[in-house]
Amino acid sequence: MPHQTDKPAGLAGTLAEAAVPVRGLATGSGWVAPKLSDWMVAKPNYTPAFTGRAWYLDGVTGNDANPGTLAAPWRTFAPTVNLRMAAGDALLLKCGDTYRGTLELTSAQAPAGNVLIGGYGDCSGDRRPVVRASDWVSPSGWEKTGLSSQNTYSKNYTQPVSRLFEAGKPLLKARFPNYQRVGAEYAIAGATSNFRTTTFKVSPADLLTLVDKDVVGATIYLKVVQWETEKAVVKAYDINSGVVTLDRAMPFSIQAGSGYILEGKAWMLDAPGEWFFDDSAKKLHLWTATGASPAGLTGLEASWRSYGVLAKWFGGLRVERIAVEQQEVDGFELIETPDVVVSDVRAVHVQGIGVSLLSAPRPVVQDSYVESAGGSGITARECDQAKLLGNRVIDTGGNGHAAATEAGIAVFGVGALVENNTIERSAFLGIRFANRAGTIVRGNTVMFSCLRFTDCAGIYTYTGGNVALMPASYVPAALVSGNVVVSARSTLEGCGYSCTNMALGIYLDELTSGATLSGNTISDSEVGIGILNGSFNQVTGNVVRGTSLAAFRGTKSRSEAAVLRSNQLVGNSFFADQTMSMAAGAVPADAVPANAQYWYHQTDASLLFAGIDRNVVSGNQNIGVIKSGEVRWTFARSGGSTVLKEADWRIHAPTDVQFKPVGYKQLVYLTDASLLKNGAFDPAQASFWRPYLNPLGTGGSFSMGPFSSCTGNCGKLVAGSSSDYLASSVFAINGAADQNLYVASFTATGGTGGSVRRAFVRRDVSPWENFGLSLPDASLAAGASVNVEAFFRANASASNAVLDLRSAVGGQTYYSKASLARVQSIEFRDMKKLMSHVINPTTQTLSFPCSALGLTSCDLIDDTGAKVVFPIVVPARGSRLLFARDGKWLQ
Repeated sequence: MPHQTDKPAGLAGTLAEAAVPVRGLATGSGWVAPKLSDWMVAKPNYTPAFTGRAWYLDGVTGNDANPGTLAAPWRTFAPTVNLRMAAGDALLLKCGDTYRGTLELTSAQAPAGNVLIGGYGDCSGDRRPVVRASDWVSPSGWEKTGLSSQNTYSKNYTQPVSRLFEAGKPLLKARFPNYQRVGAEYAIAGATSNFRTTTFKVSPADLLTLVDKDVVGATIYLKVVQWETEKAVVKAYDINSGVVTLDRAMPFSIQAGSGYILEGKAWMLDAPGEWFFDDSAKKLHLWTATGASPAGLTGLEASWRSYGVLAKWFGGLRVERIAVEQQEVDGFELIETPDVVVSDVRAVHVQGIGVSLLSAPRPVVQDSYVESAGGSGITARECDQAKLLGNRVIDTGGNGHAAATEAGIAVFGVGALVENNTIERSAFLGIRFANRAGTIVRGNTVMFSCLRFTDCAGIYTYTGGNVALMPASYVPAALVSGNVVVSARSTLEGCGYSCTNMALGIYLDELTSGATLSGNTISDSEVGIGILNGSFNQVTGNVVRGTSLAAFRGTKSRSEAAVLRSNQLVGNSFFADQTMSMAAGAVPADAVPANAQYWYHQTDASLLFAGIDRNVVSGNQNIGVIKSGEVRWTFARSGGSTVLKEADWRIHAPTDVQFKPVGYKQLVYLTDASLLKNGAFDPAQASFWRPYLNPLGTGGSFSMGPFSSCTGNCGKLVAGSSSDYLASSVFAINGAADQNLYVASFTATGGTGGSVRRAFVRRDVSPWENFGLSLPDASLAAGASVNVEAFFRANASASNAVLDLRSAVGGQTYYSKASLARVQSIEFRDMKKLMSHVINPTTQTLSFPCSALGLTSCDLIDDTGAKVVFPIVVPARGSRLLFARDGKWLQ
């Protein structure tokens, strides 16, 4: 057979696709990008550079009795305690060897600072020395004890165990409930009284599970708010009521629906791949992944050491080419080490922070890699002029990690530069920065954040809660520029508070002032850019696509008048879409619509655009593809909200523009034949429409034919009384649950003086009850037309139903193209198959074939309305929004 390529429908072999350099693809809801791992630059061969003396370690052939020379190296870190290093000296570990311990240097060993910790020997490829926090667990001594399971094996083990690894991968600490995956890891608190901070009830199902379990003394990790986990100990547990009492008060009240995890009891060891260490009995218990004896495992390691490389109190340190693994606290812990430079290091499966800097001014962390850190990938606290450059951080805070987590990269201090880093799959924040003078967050790529929490963001800053400290005018602070943020989506499991629509691409949290967000690309988040109670911020030239609530959200939740003012929202490009869905037994209706902008004020959001300190919104492009209606803007307040159409929005933003490159239907459906006779209002069949004109009214009339106000034939209804109506001929309607979905459609046009249109489906005779459709009055200006498409569920069966159309008293309404039919099947528009935001986060121009997009057609236009030529070229750090011209869905 001839070779066939897998191309979307609509390509038909007519569009040539050149060979393209894109390899693996990362995809999400409405976007596609190259897999960043395919574009990581290979590490060059490494040779340490130093000017002074060197001391050497060889983890295989070395001997601690040696002098530490290249010819006679040490084997462990023990001799380094007595080192006295001069400026320019180096401590070198042989690449490819593993060193079990903590390498610690202080000012006692390096009083003049300016020393190197690096590798030597064959450091080709990615070979490097590995500092590991674990020890091998001997395969001998295991006995099948049946602790909590017939598959459990135990052995005496005197060394405390904080973590257990098999073949370098962490095993799960025994816990309740068993970990399945991110999004399925918590037990859920049941009903609880408000404002309780020390007690909660377990759910009825968990009450049955825990009835015979020892819970008191267990460690508990409790998700008390949307963004963090608190740790406590179970002080008491009532097996009858299910009330859990904690040993300390939580900082927030514990809500029903809050998630929790228990650890620290032997009975929790009940699944393959779990382990438990009984510290009092000095016993290690393990259920292997296969259920076989651990005696057959040669790669079992028990971790207990806190740090990999620990350096304190001296400056000018360089750390290069070192790998740290499995530390209980931090991989690299650098305290009060000014001008430290960390280059090309690796930190893997560290429980706390991969690279931690504290009170270390002017640090540099560059070209390094952190994988599966439990708390944060790279953190610089109290570090002015920090530079974090070209690092890659992946899988922060996941992998069964029960405790709190923060950010892939976090930097706190004045004048930080966070540039060209890649952060993928963070449990909470992607990048956190302090909004301080001179700070720059530029050219970073953040993909898949908020995987375990919500109220978070891909890029985030928080200023504080004291309004008095906020500047009274514009004072330049941080610049956030040229970043790509993709897929910030909330994980709602175990979130007991209001938790939806709280994941943002870029978030200027409480009282942020003076920040500039410029030229960032954001895709597939709940909110693109958000400002909470912030002022004097500039949001310019950003591209936001694929949001589920709003491309931009401004929120004033505080009573002080001095917040959420004087922000500039200028020249951005926002895409907002509105979709429909149908719950079981319901009718098609708008799903939660996306807004171009969403502004919240406690009483009246229009006040945010009034006065000399008003927020300025200007020159933004708002892109939509809705068949009928406009892009949405929402003014929200306590207890309600108002949706603004374009004309309403222009009052506040007269230079904003709306653009619709393509118009899509929101749904398509198949129906039976129309139940209405003469839905075309043909005068030759006038008898199928029956007007009722109350003789007590004045001027009522009905006629059919061609009118200038409509195309083709219309029915012209003029009401002389509020009881006047136009009724169709009778038809049968079915109220059976699986056959009762109907759609009524017609076009209504206002005549001279304007009118309203209104419609019912009712019984033709007394008692005239409604059968499920009741459209309220809707104003129609003279010459204005509206296409009505209304779904309803028939609530009863009848053989004498009619469609009842009405008009305003004294007004003229022209009806045409009327239909009412039972719906056989229905399909809702899926924008993921019609739209693709093609993102190029690399530093090279890339081209993509249409087949990479997964759309239903390769007849594409972009967000300017221009036809797409293949291959699709996307510049470095750029993106293109593409739409399929699929005839099935075109308006």
